[in-house]
Amino acid sequence: MSSQNQNEDIRSGMRLVGEIIICDCTGREGEQAASVDLGADIKVELIRLLDSIGIAQAQAGYPAKSRADSEAVTRLRRLGLRIKIEVIAQVFDPHWRDELDAAVACGPDIIDVQLPCSDDRLRLLHHMTRDEMLARSVEAIRYVRDRVPIIRFAPTDTTRADLNYVRALYHAALEAGADRLSLADTSGSMFPPAMRWLVNEITGEFDVPVQVHCHNDFGLALANTLAAAEGGATILDATVNGLGERSGNTCLDELAVALETFYKVRTGVELKSLYRLAHQVSRWTGVPLPVHKPLVGDNAFAHKLEGHVRGVLISPTLYEPLPPETIGNVRRVPIGRYSGAAAVRYRLQQLGVDVSGGQVQAVLNDLAKRWEGRTTSLSDDEFVAIAEATLRGGADE
Repeated sequence: MSSQNQNEDIRSGMRLVGEIIICDCTGREGEQAASVDLGADIKVELIRLLDSIGIAQAQAGYPAKSRADSEAVTRLRRLGLRIKIEVIAQVFDPHWRDELDAAVACGPDIIDVQLPCSDDRLRLLHHMTRDEMLARSVEAIRYVRDRVPIIRFAPTDTTRADLNYVRALYHAALEAGADRLSLADTSGSMFPPAMRWLVNEITGEFDVPVQVHCHNDFGLALANTLAAAEGGATILDATVNGLGERSGNTCLDELAVALETFYKVRTGVELKSLYRLAHQVSRWTGVPLPVHKPLVGDNAFAHKLEGHVRGVLISPTLYEPLPPETIGNVRRVPIGRYSGAAAVRYRLQQLGVDVSGGQVQAVLNDLAKRWEGRTTSLSDDEFVAIAEATLRGGADE
């Protein structure tokens, strides 16, 4: 890692806490991804898996909108897991009490009282004034105050709302009985310096846990979430593989590893299980995991250029920021045009083929004849077949 990461001049302005809760939103926001429908059975298995690797909190959906969500939460409650289950109740519609009643009935640990707070959403979508939404917020929180352990006040589109109005909402919500405050970059329209400043303003004024939810429309969800941590947020939302509405959300594995390695913040997450988690969720959802996905993609620790292969075989830190085993991944050396003797020898040994120096060069010479018109690296089967054919040809040392 870069020594500059620990530069005190850089870190001095951060309001980092020693331990941060990662709230997994795959069971709610992830299901809002265009092609994903989880159902109760998978949702239960997902949250059991999250619990087993140390995730402290997980969202399980909208009980008033989905019978599967309500069933999943009820079943999870019976399992006695350590993970805290969070559900959403949207209170901007006329039947908002029904939303809250359904949320309470399934027995979650946390209910999010959710409503919009930006002027455009209030005016164009819900036809409500600021005062009407503030009054609804207070009424909704009071309605469930004694019926659930934790209430998170969760106004959406916070980053595009008037900050003074947001402050007024927060004060009213806490006075009504909310336990936590939420800040949502619902449209993914914030950039990291502004996010850090905004969260710093909120955490400096309100002495309660602040939870931040970021979208990835500009590819900045992770950067914004880390900026929120620098500003003093103590609960950070993420989804497995970044699944979510539109372009998705902060990716859980990247967030956990970044917090632990760059910021030395404890998350409680078993990092070595992140590769397994990512690929299991990909199978459940049917959403392919890109091979170049950071950390958990199959090519995240793949080295192809001969100079890089030689370097990583001497010392992995020359080309890898952390060992692949840290997150349960493995190092890979694909064979292609840029491969040399070190790559061929290493890959053949991995595949159980012993070769001498002269044989390696013979294999390289044979490979050089095969690249014309080819646009992909060799599969393992192709590589072994070529190598074995070359070796049978009698190359000596």
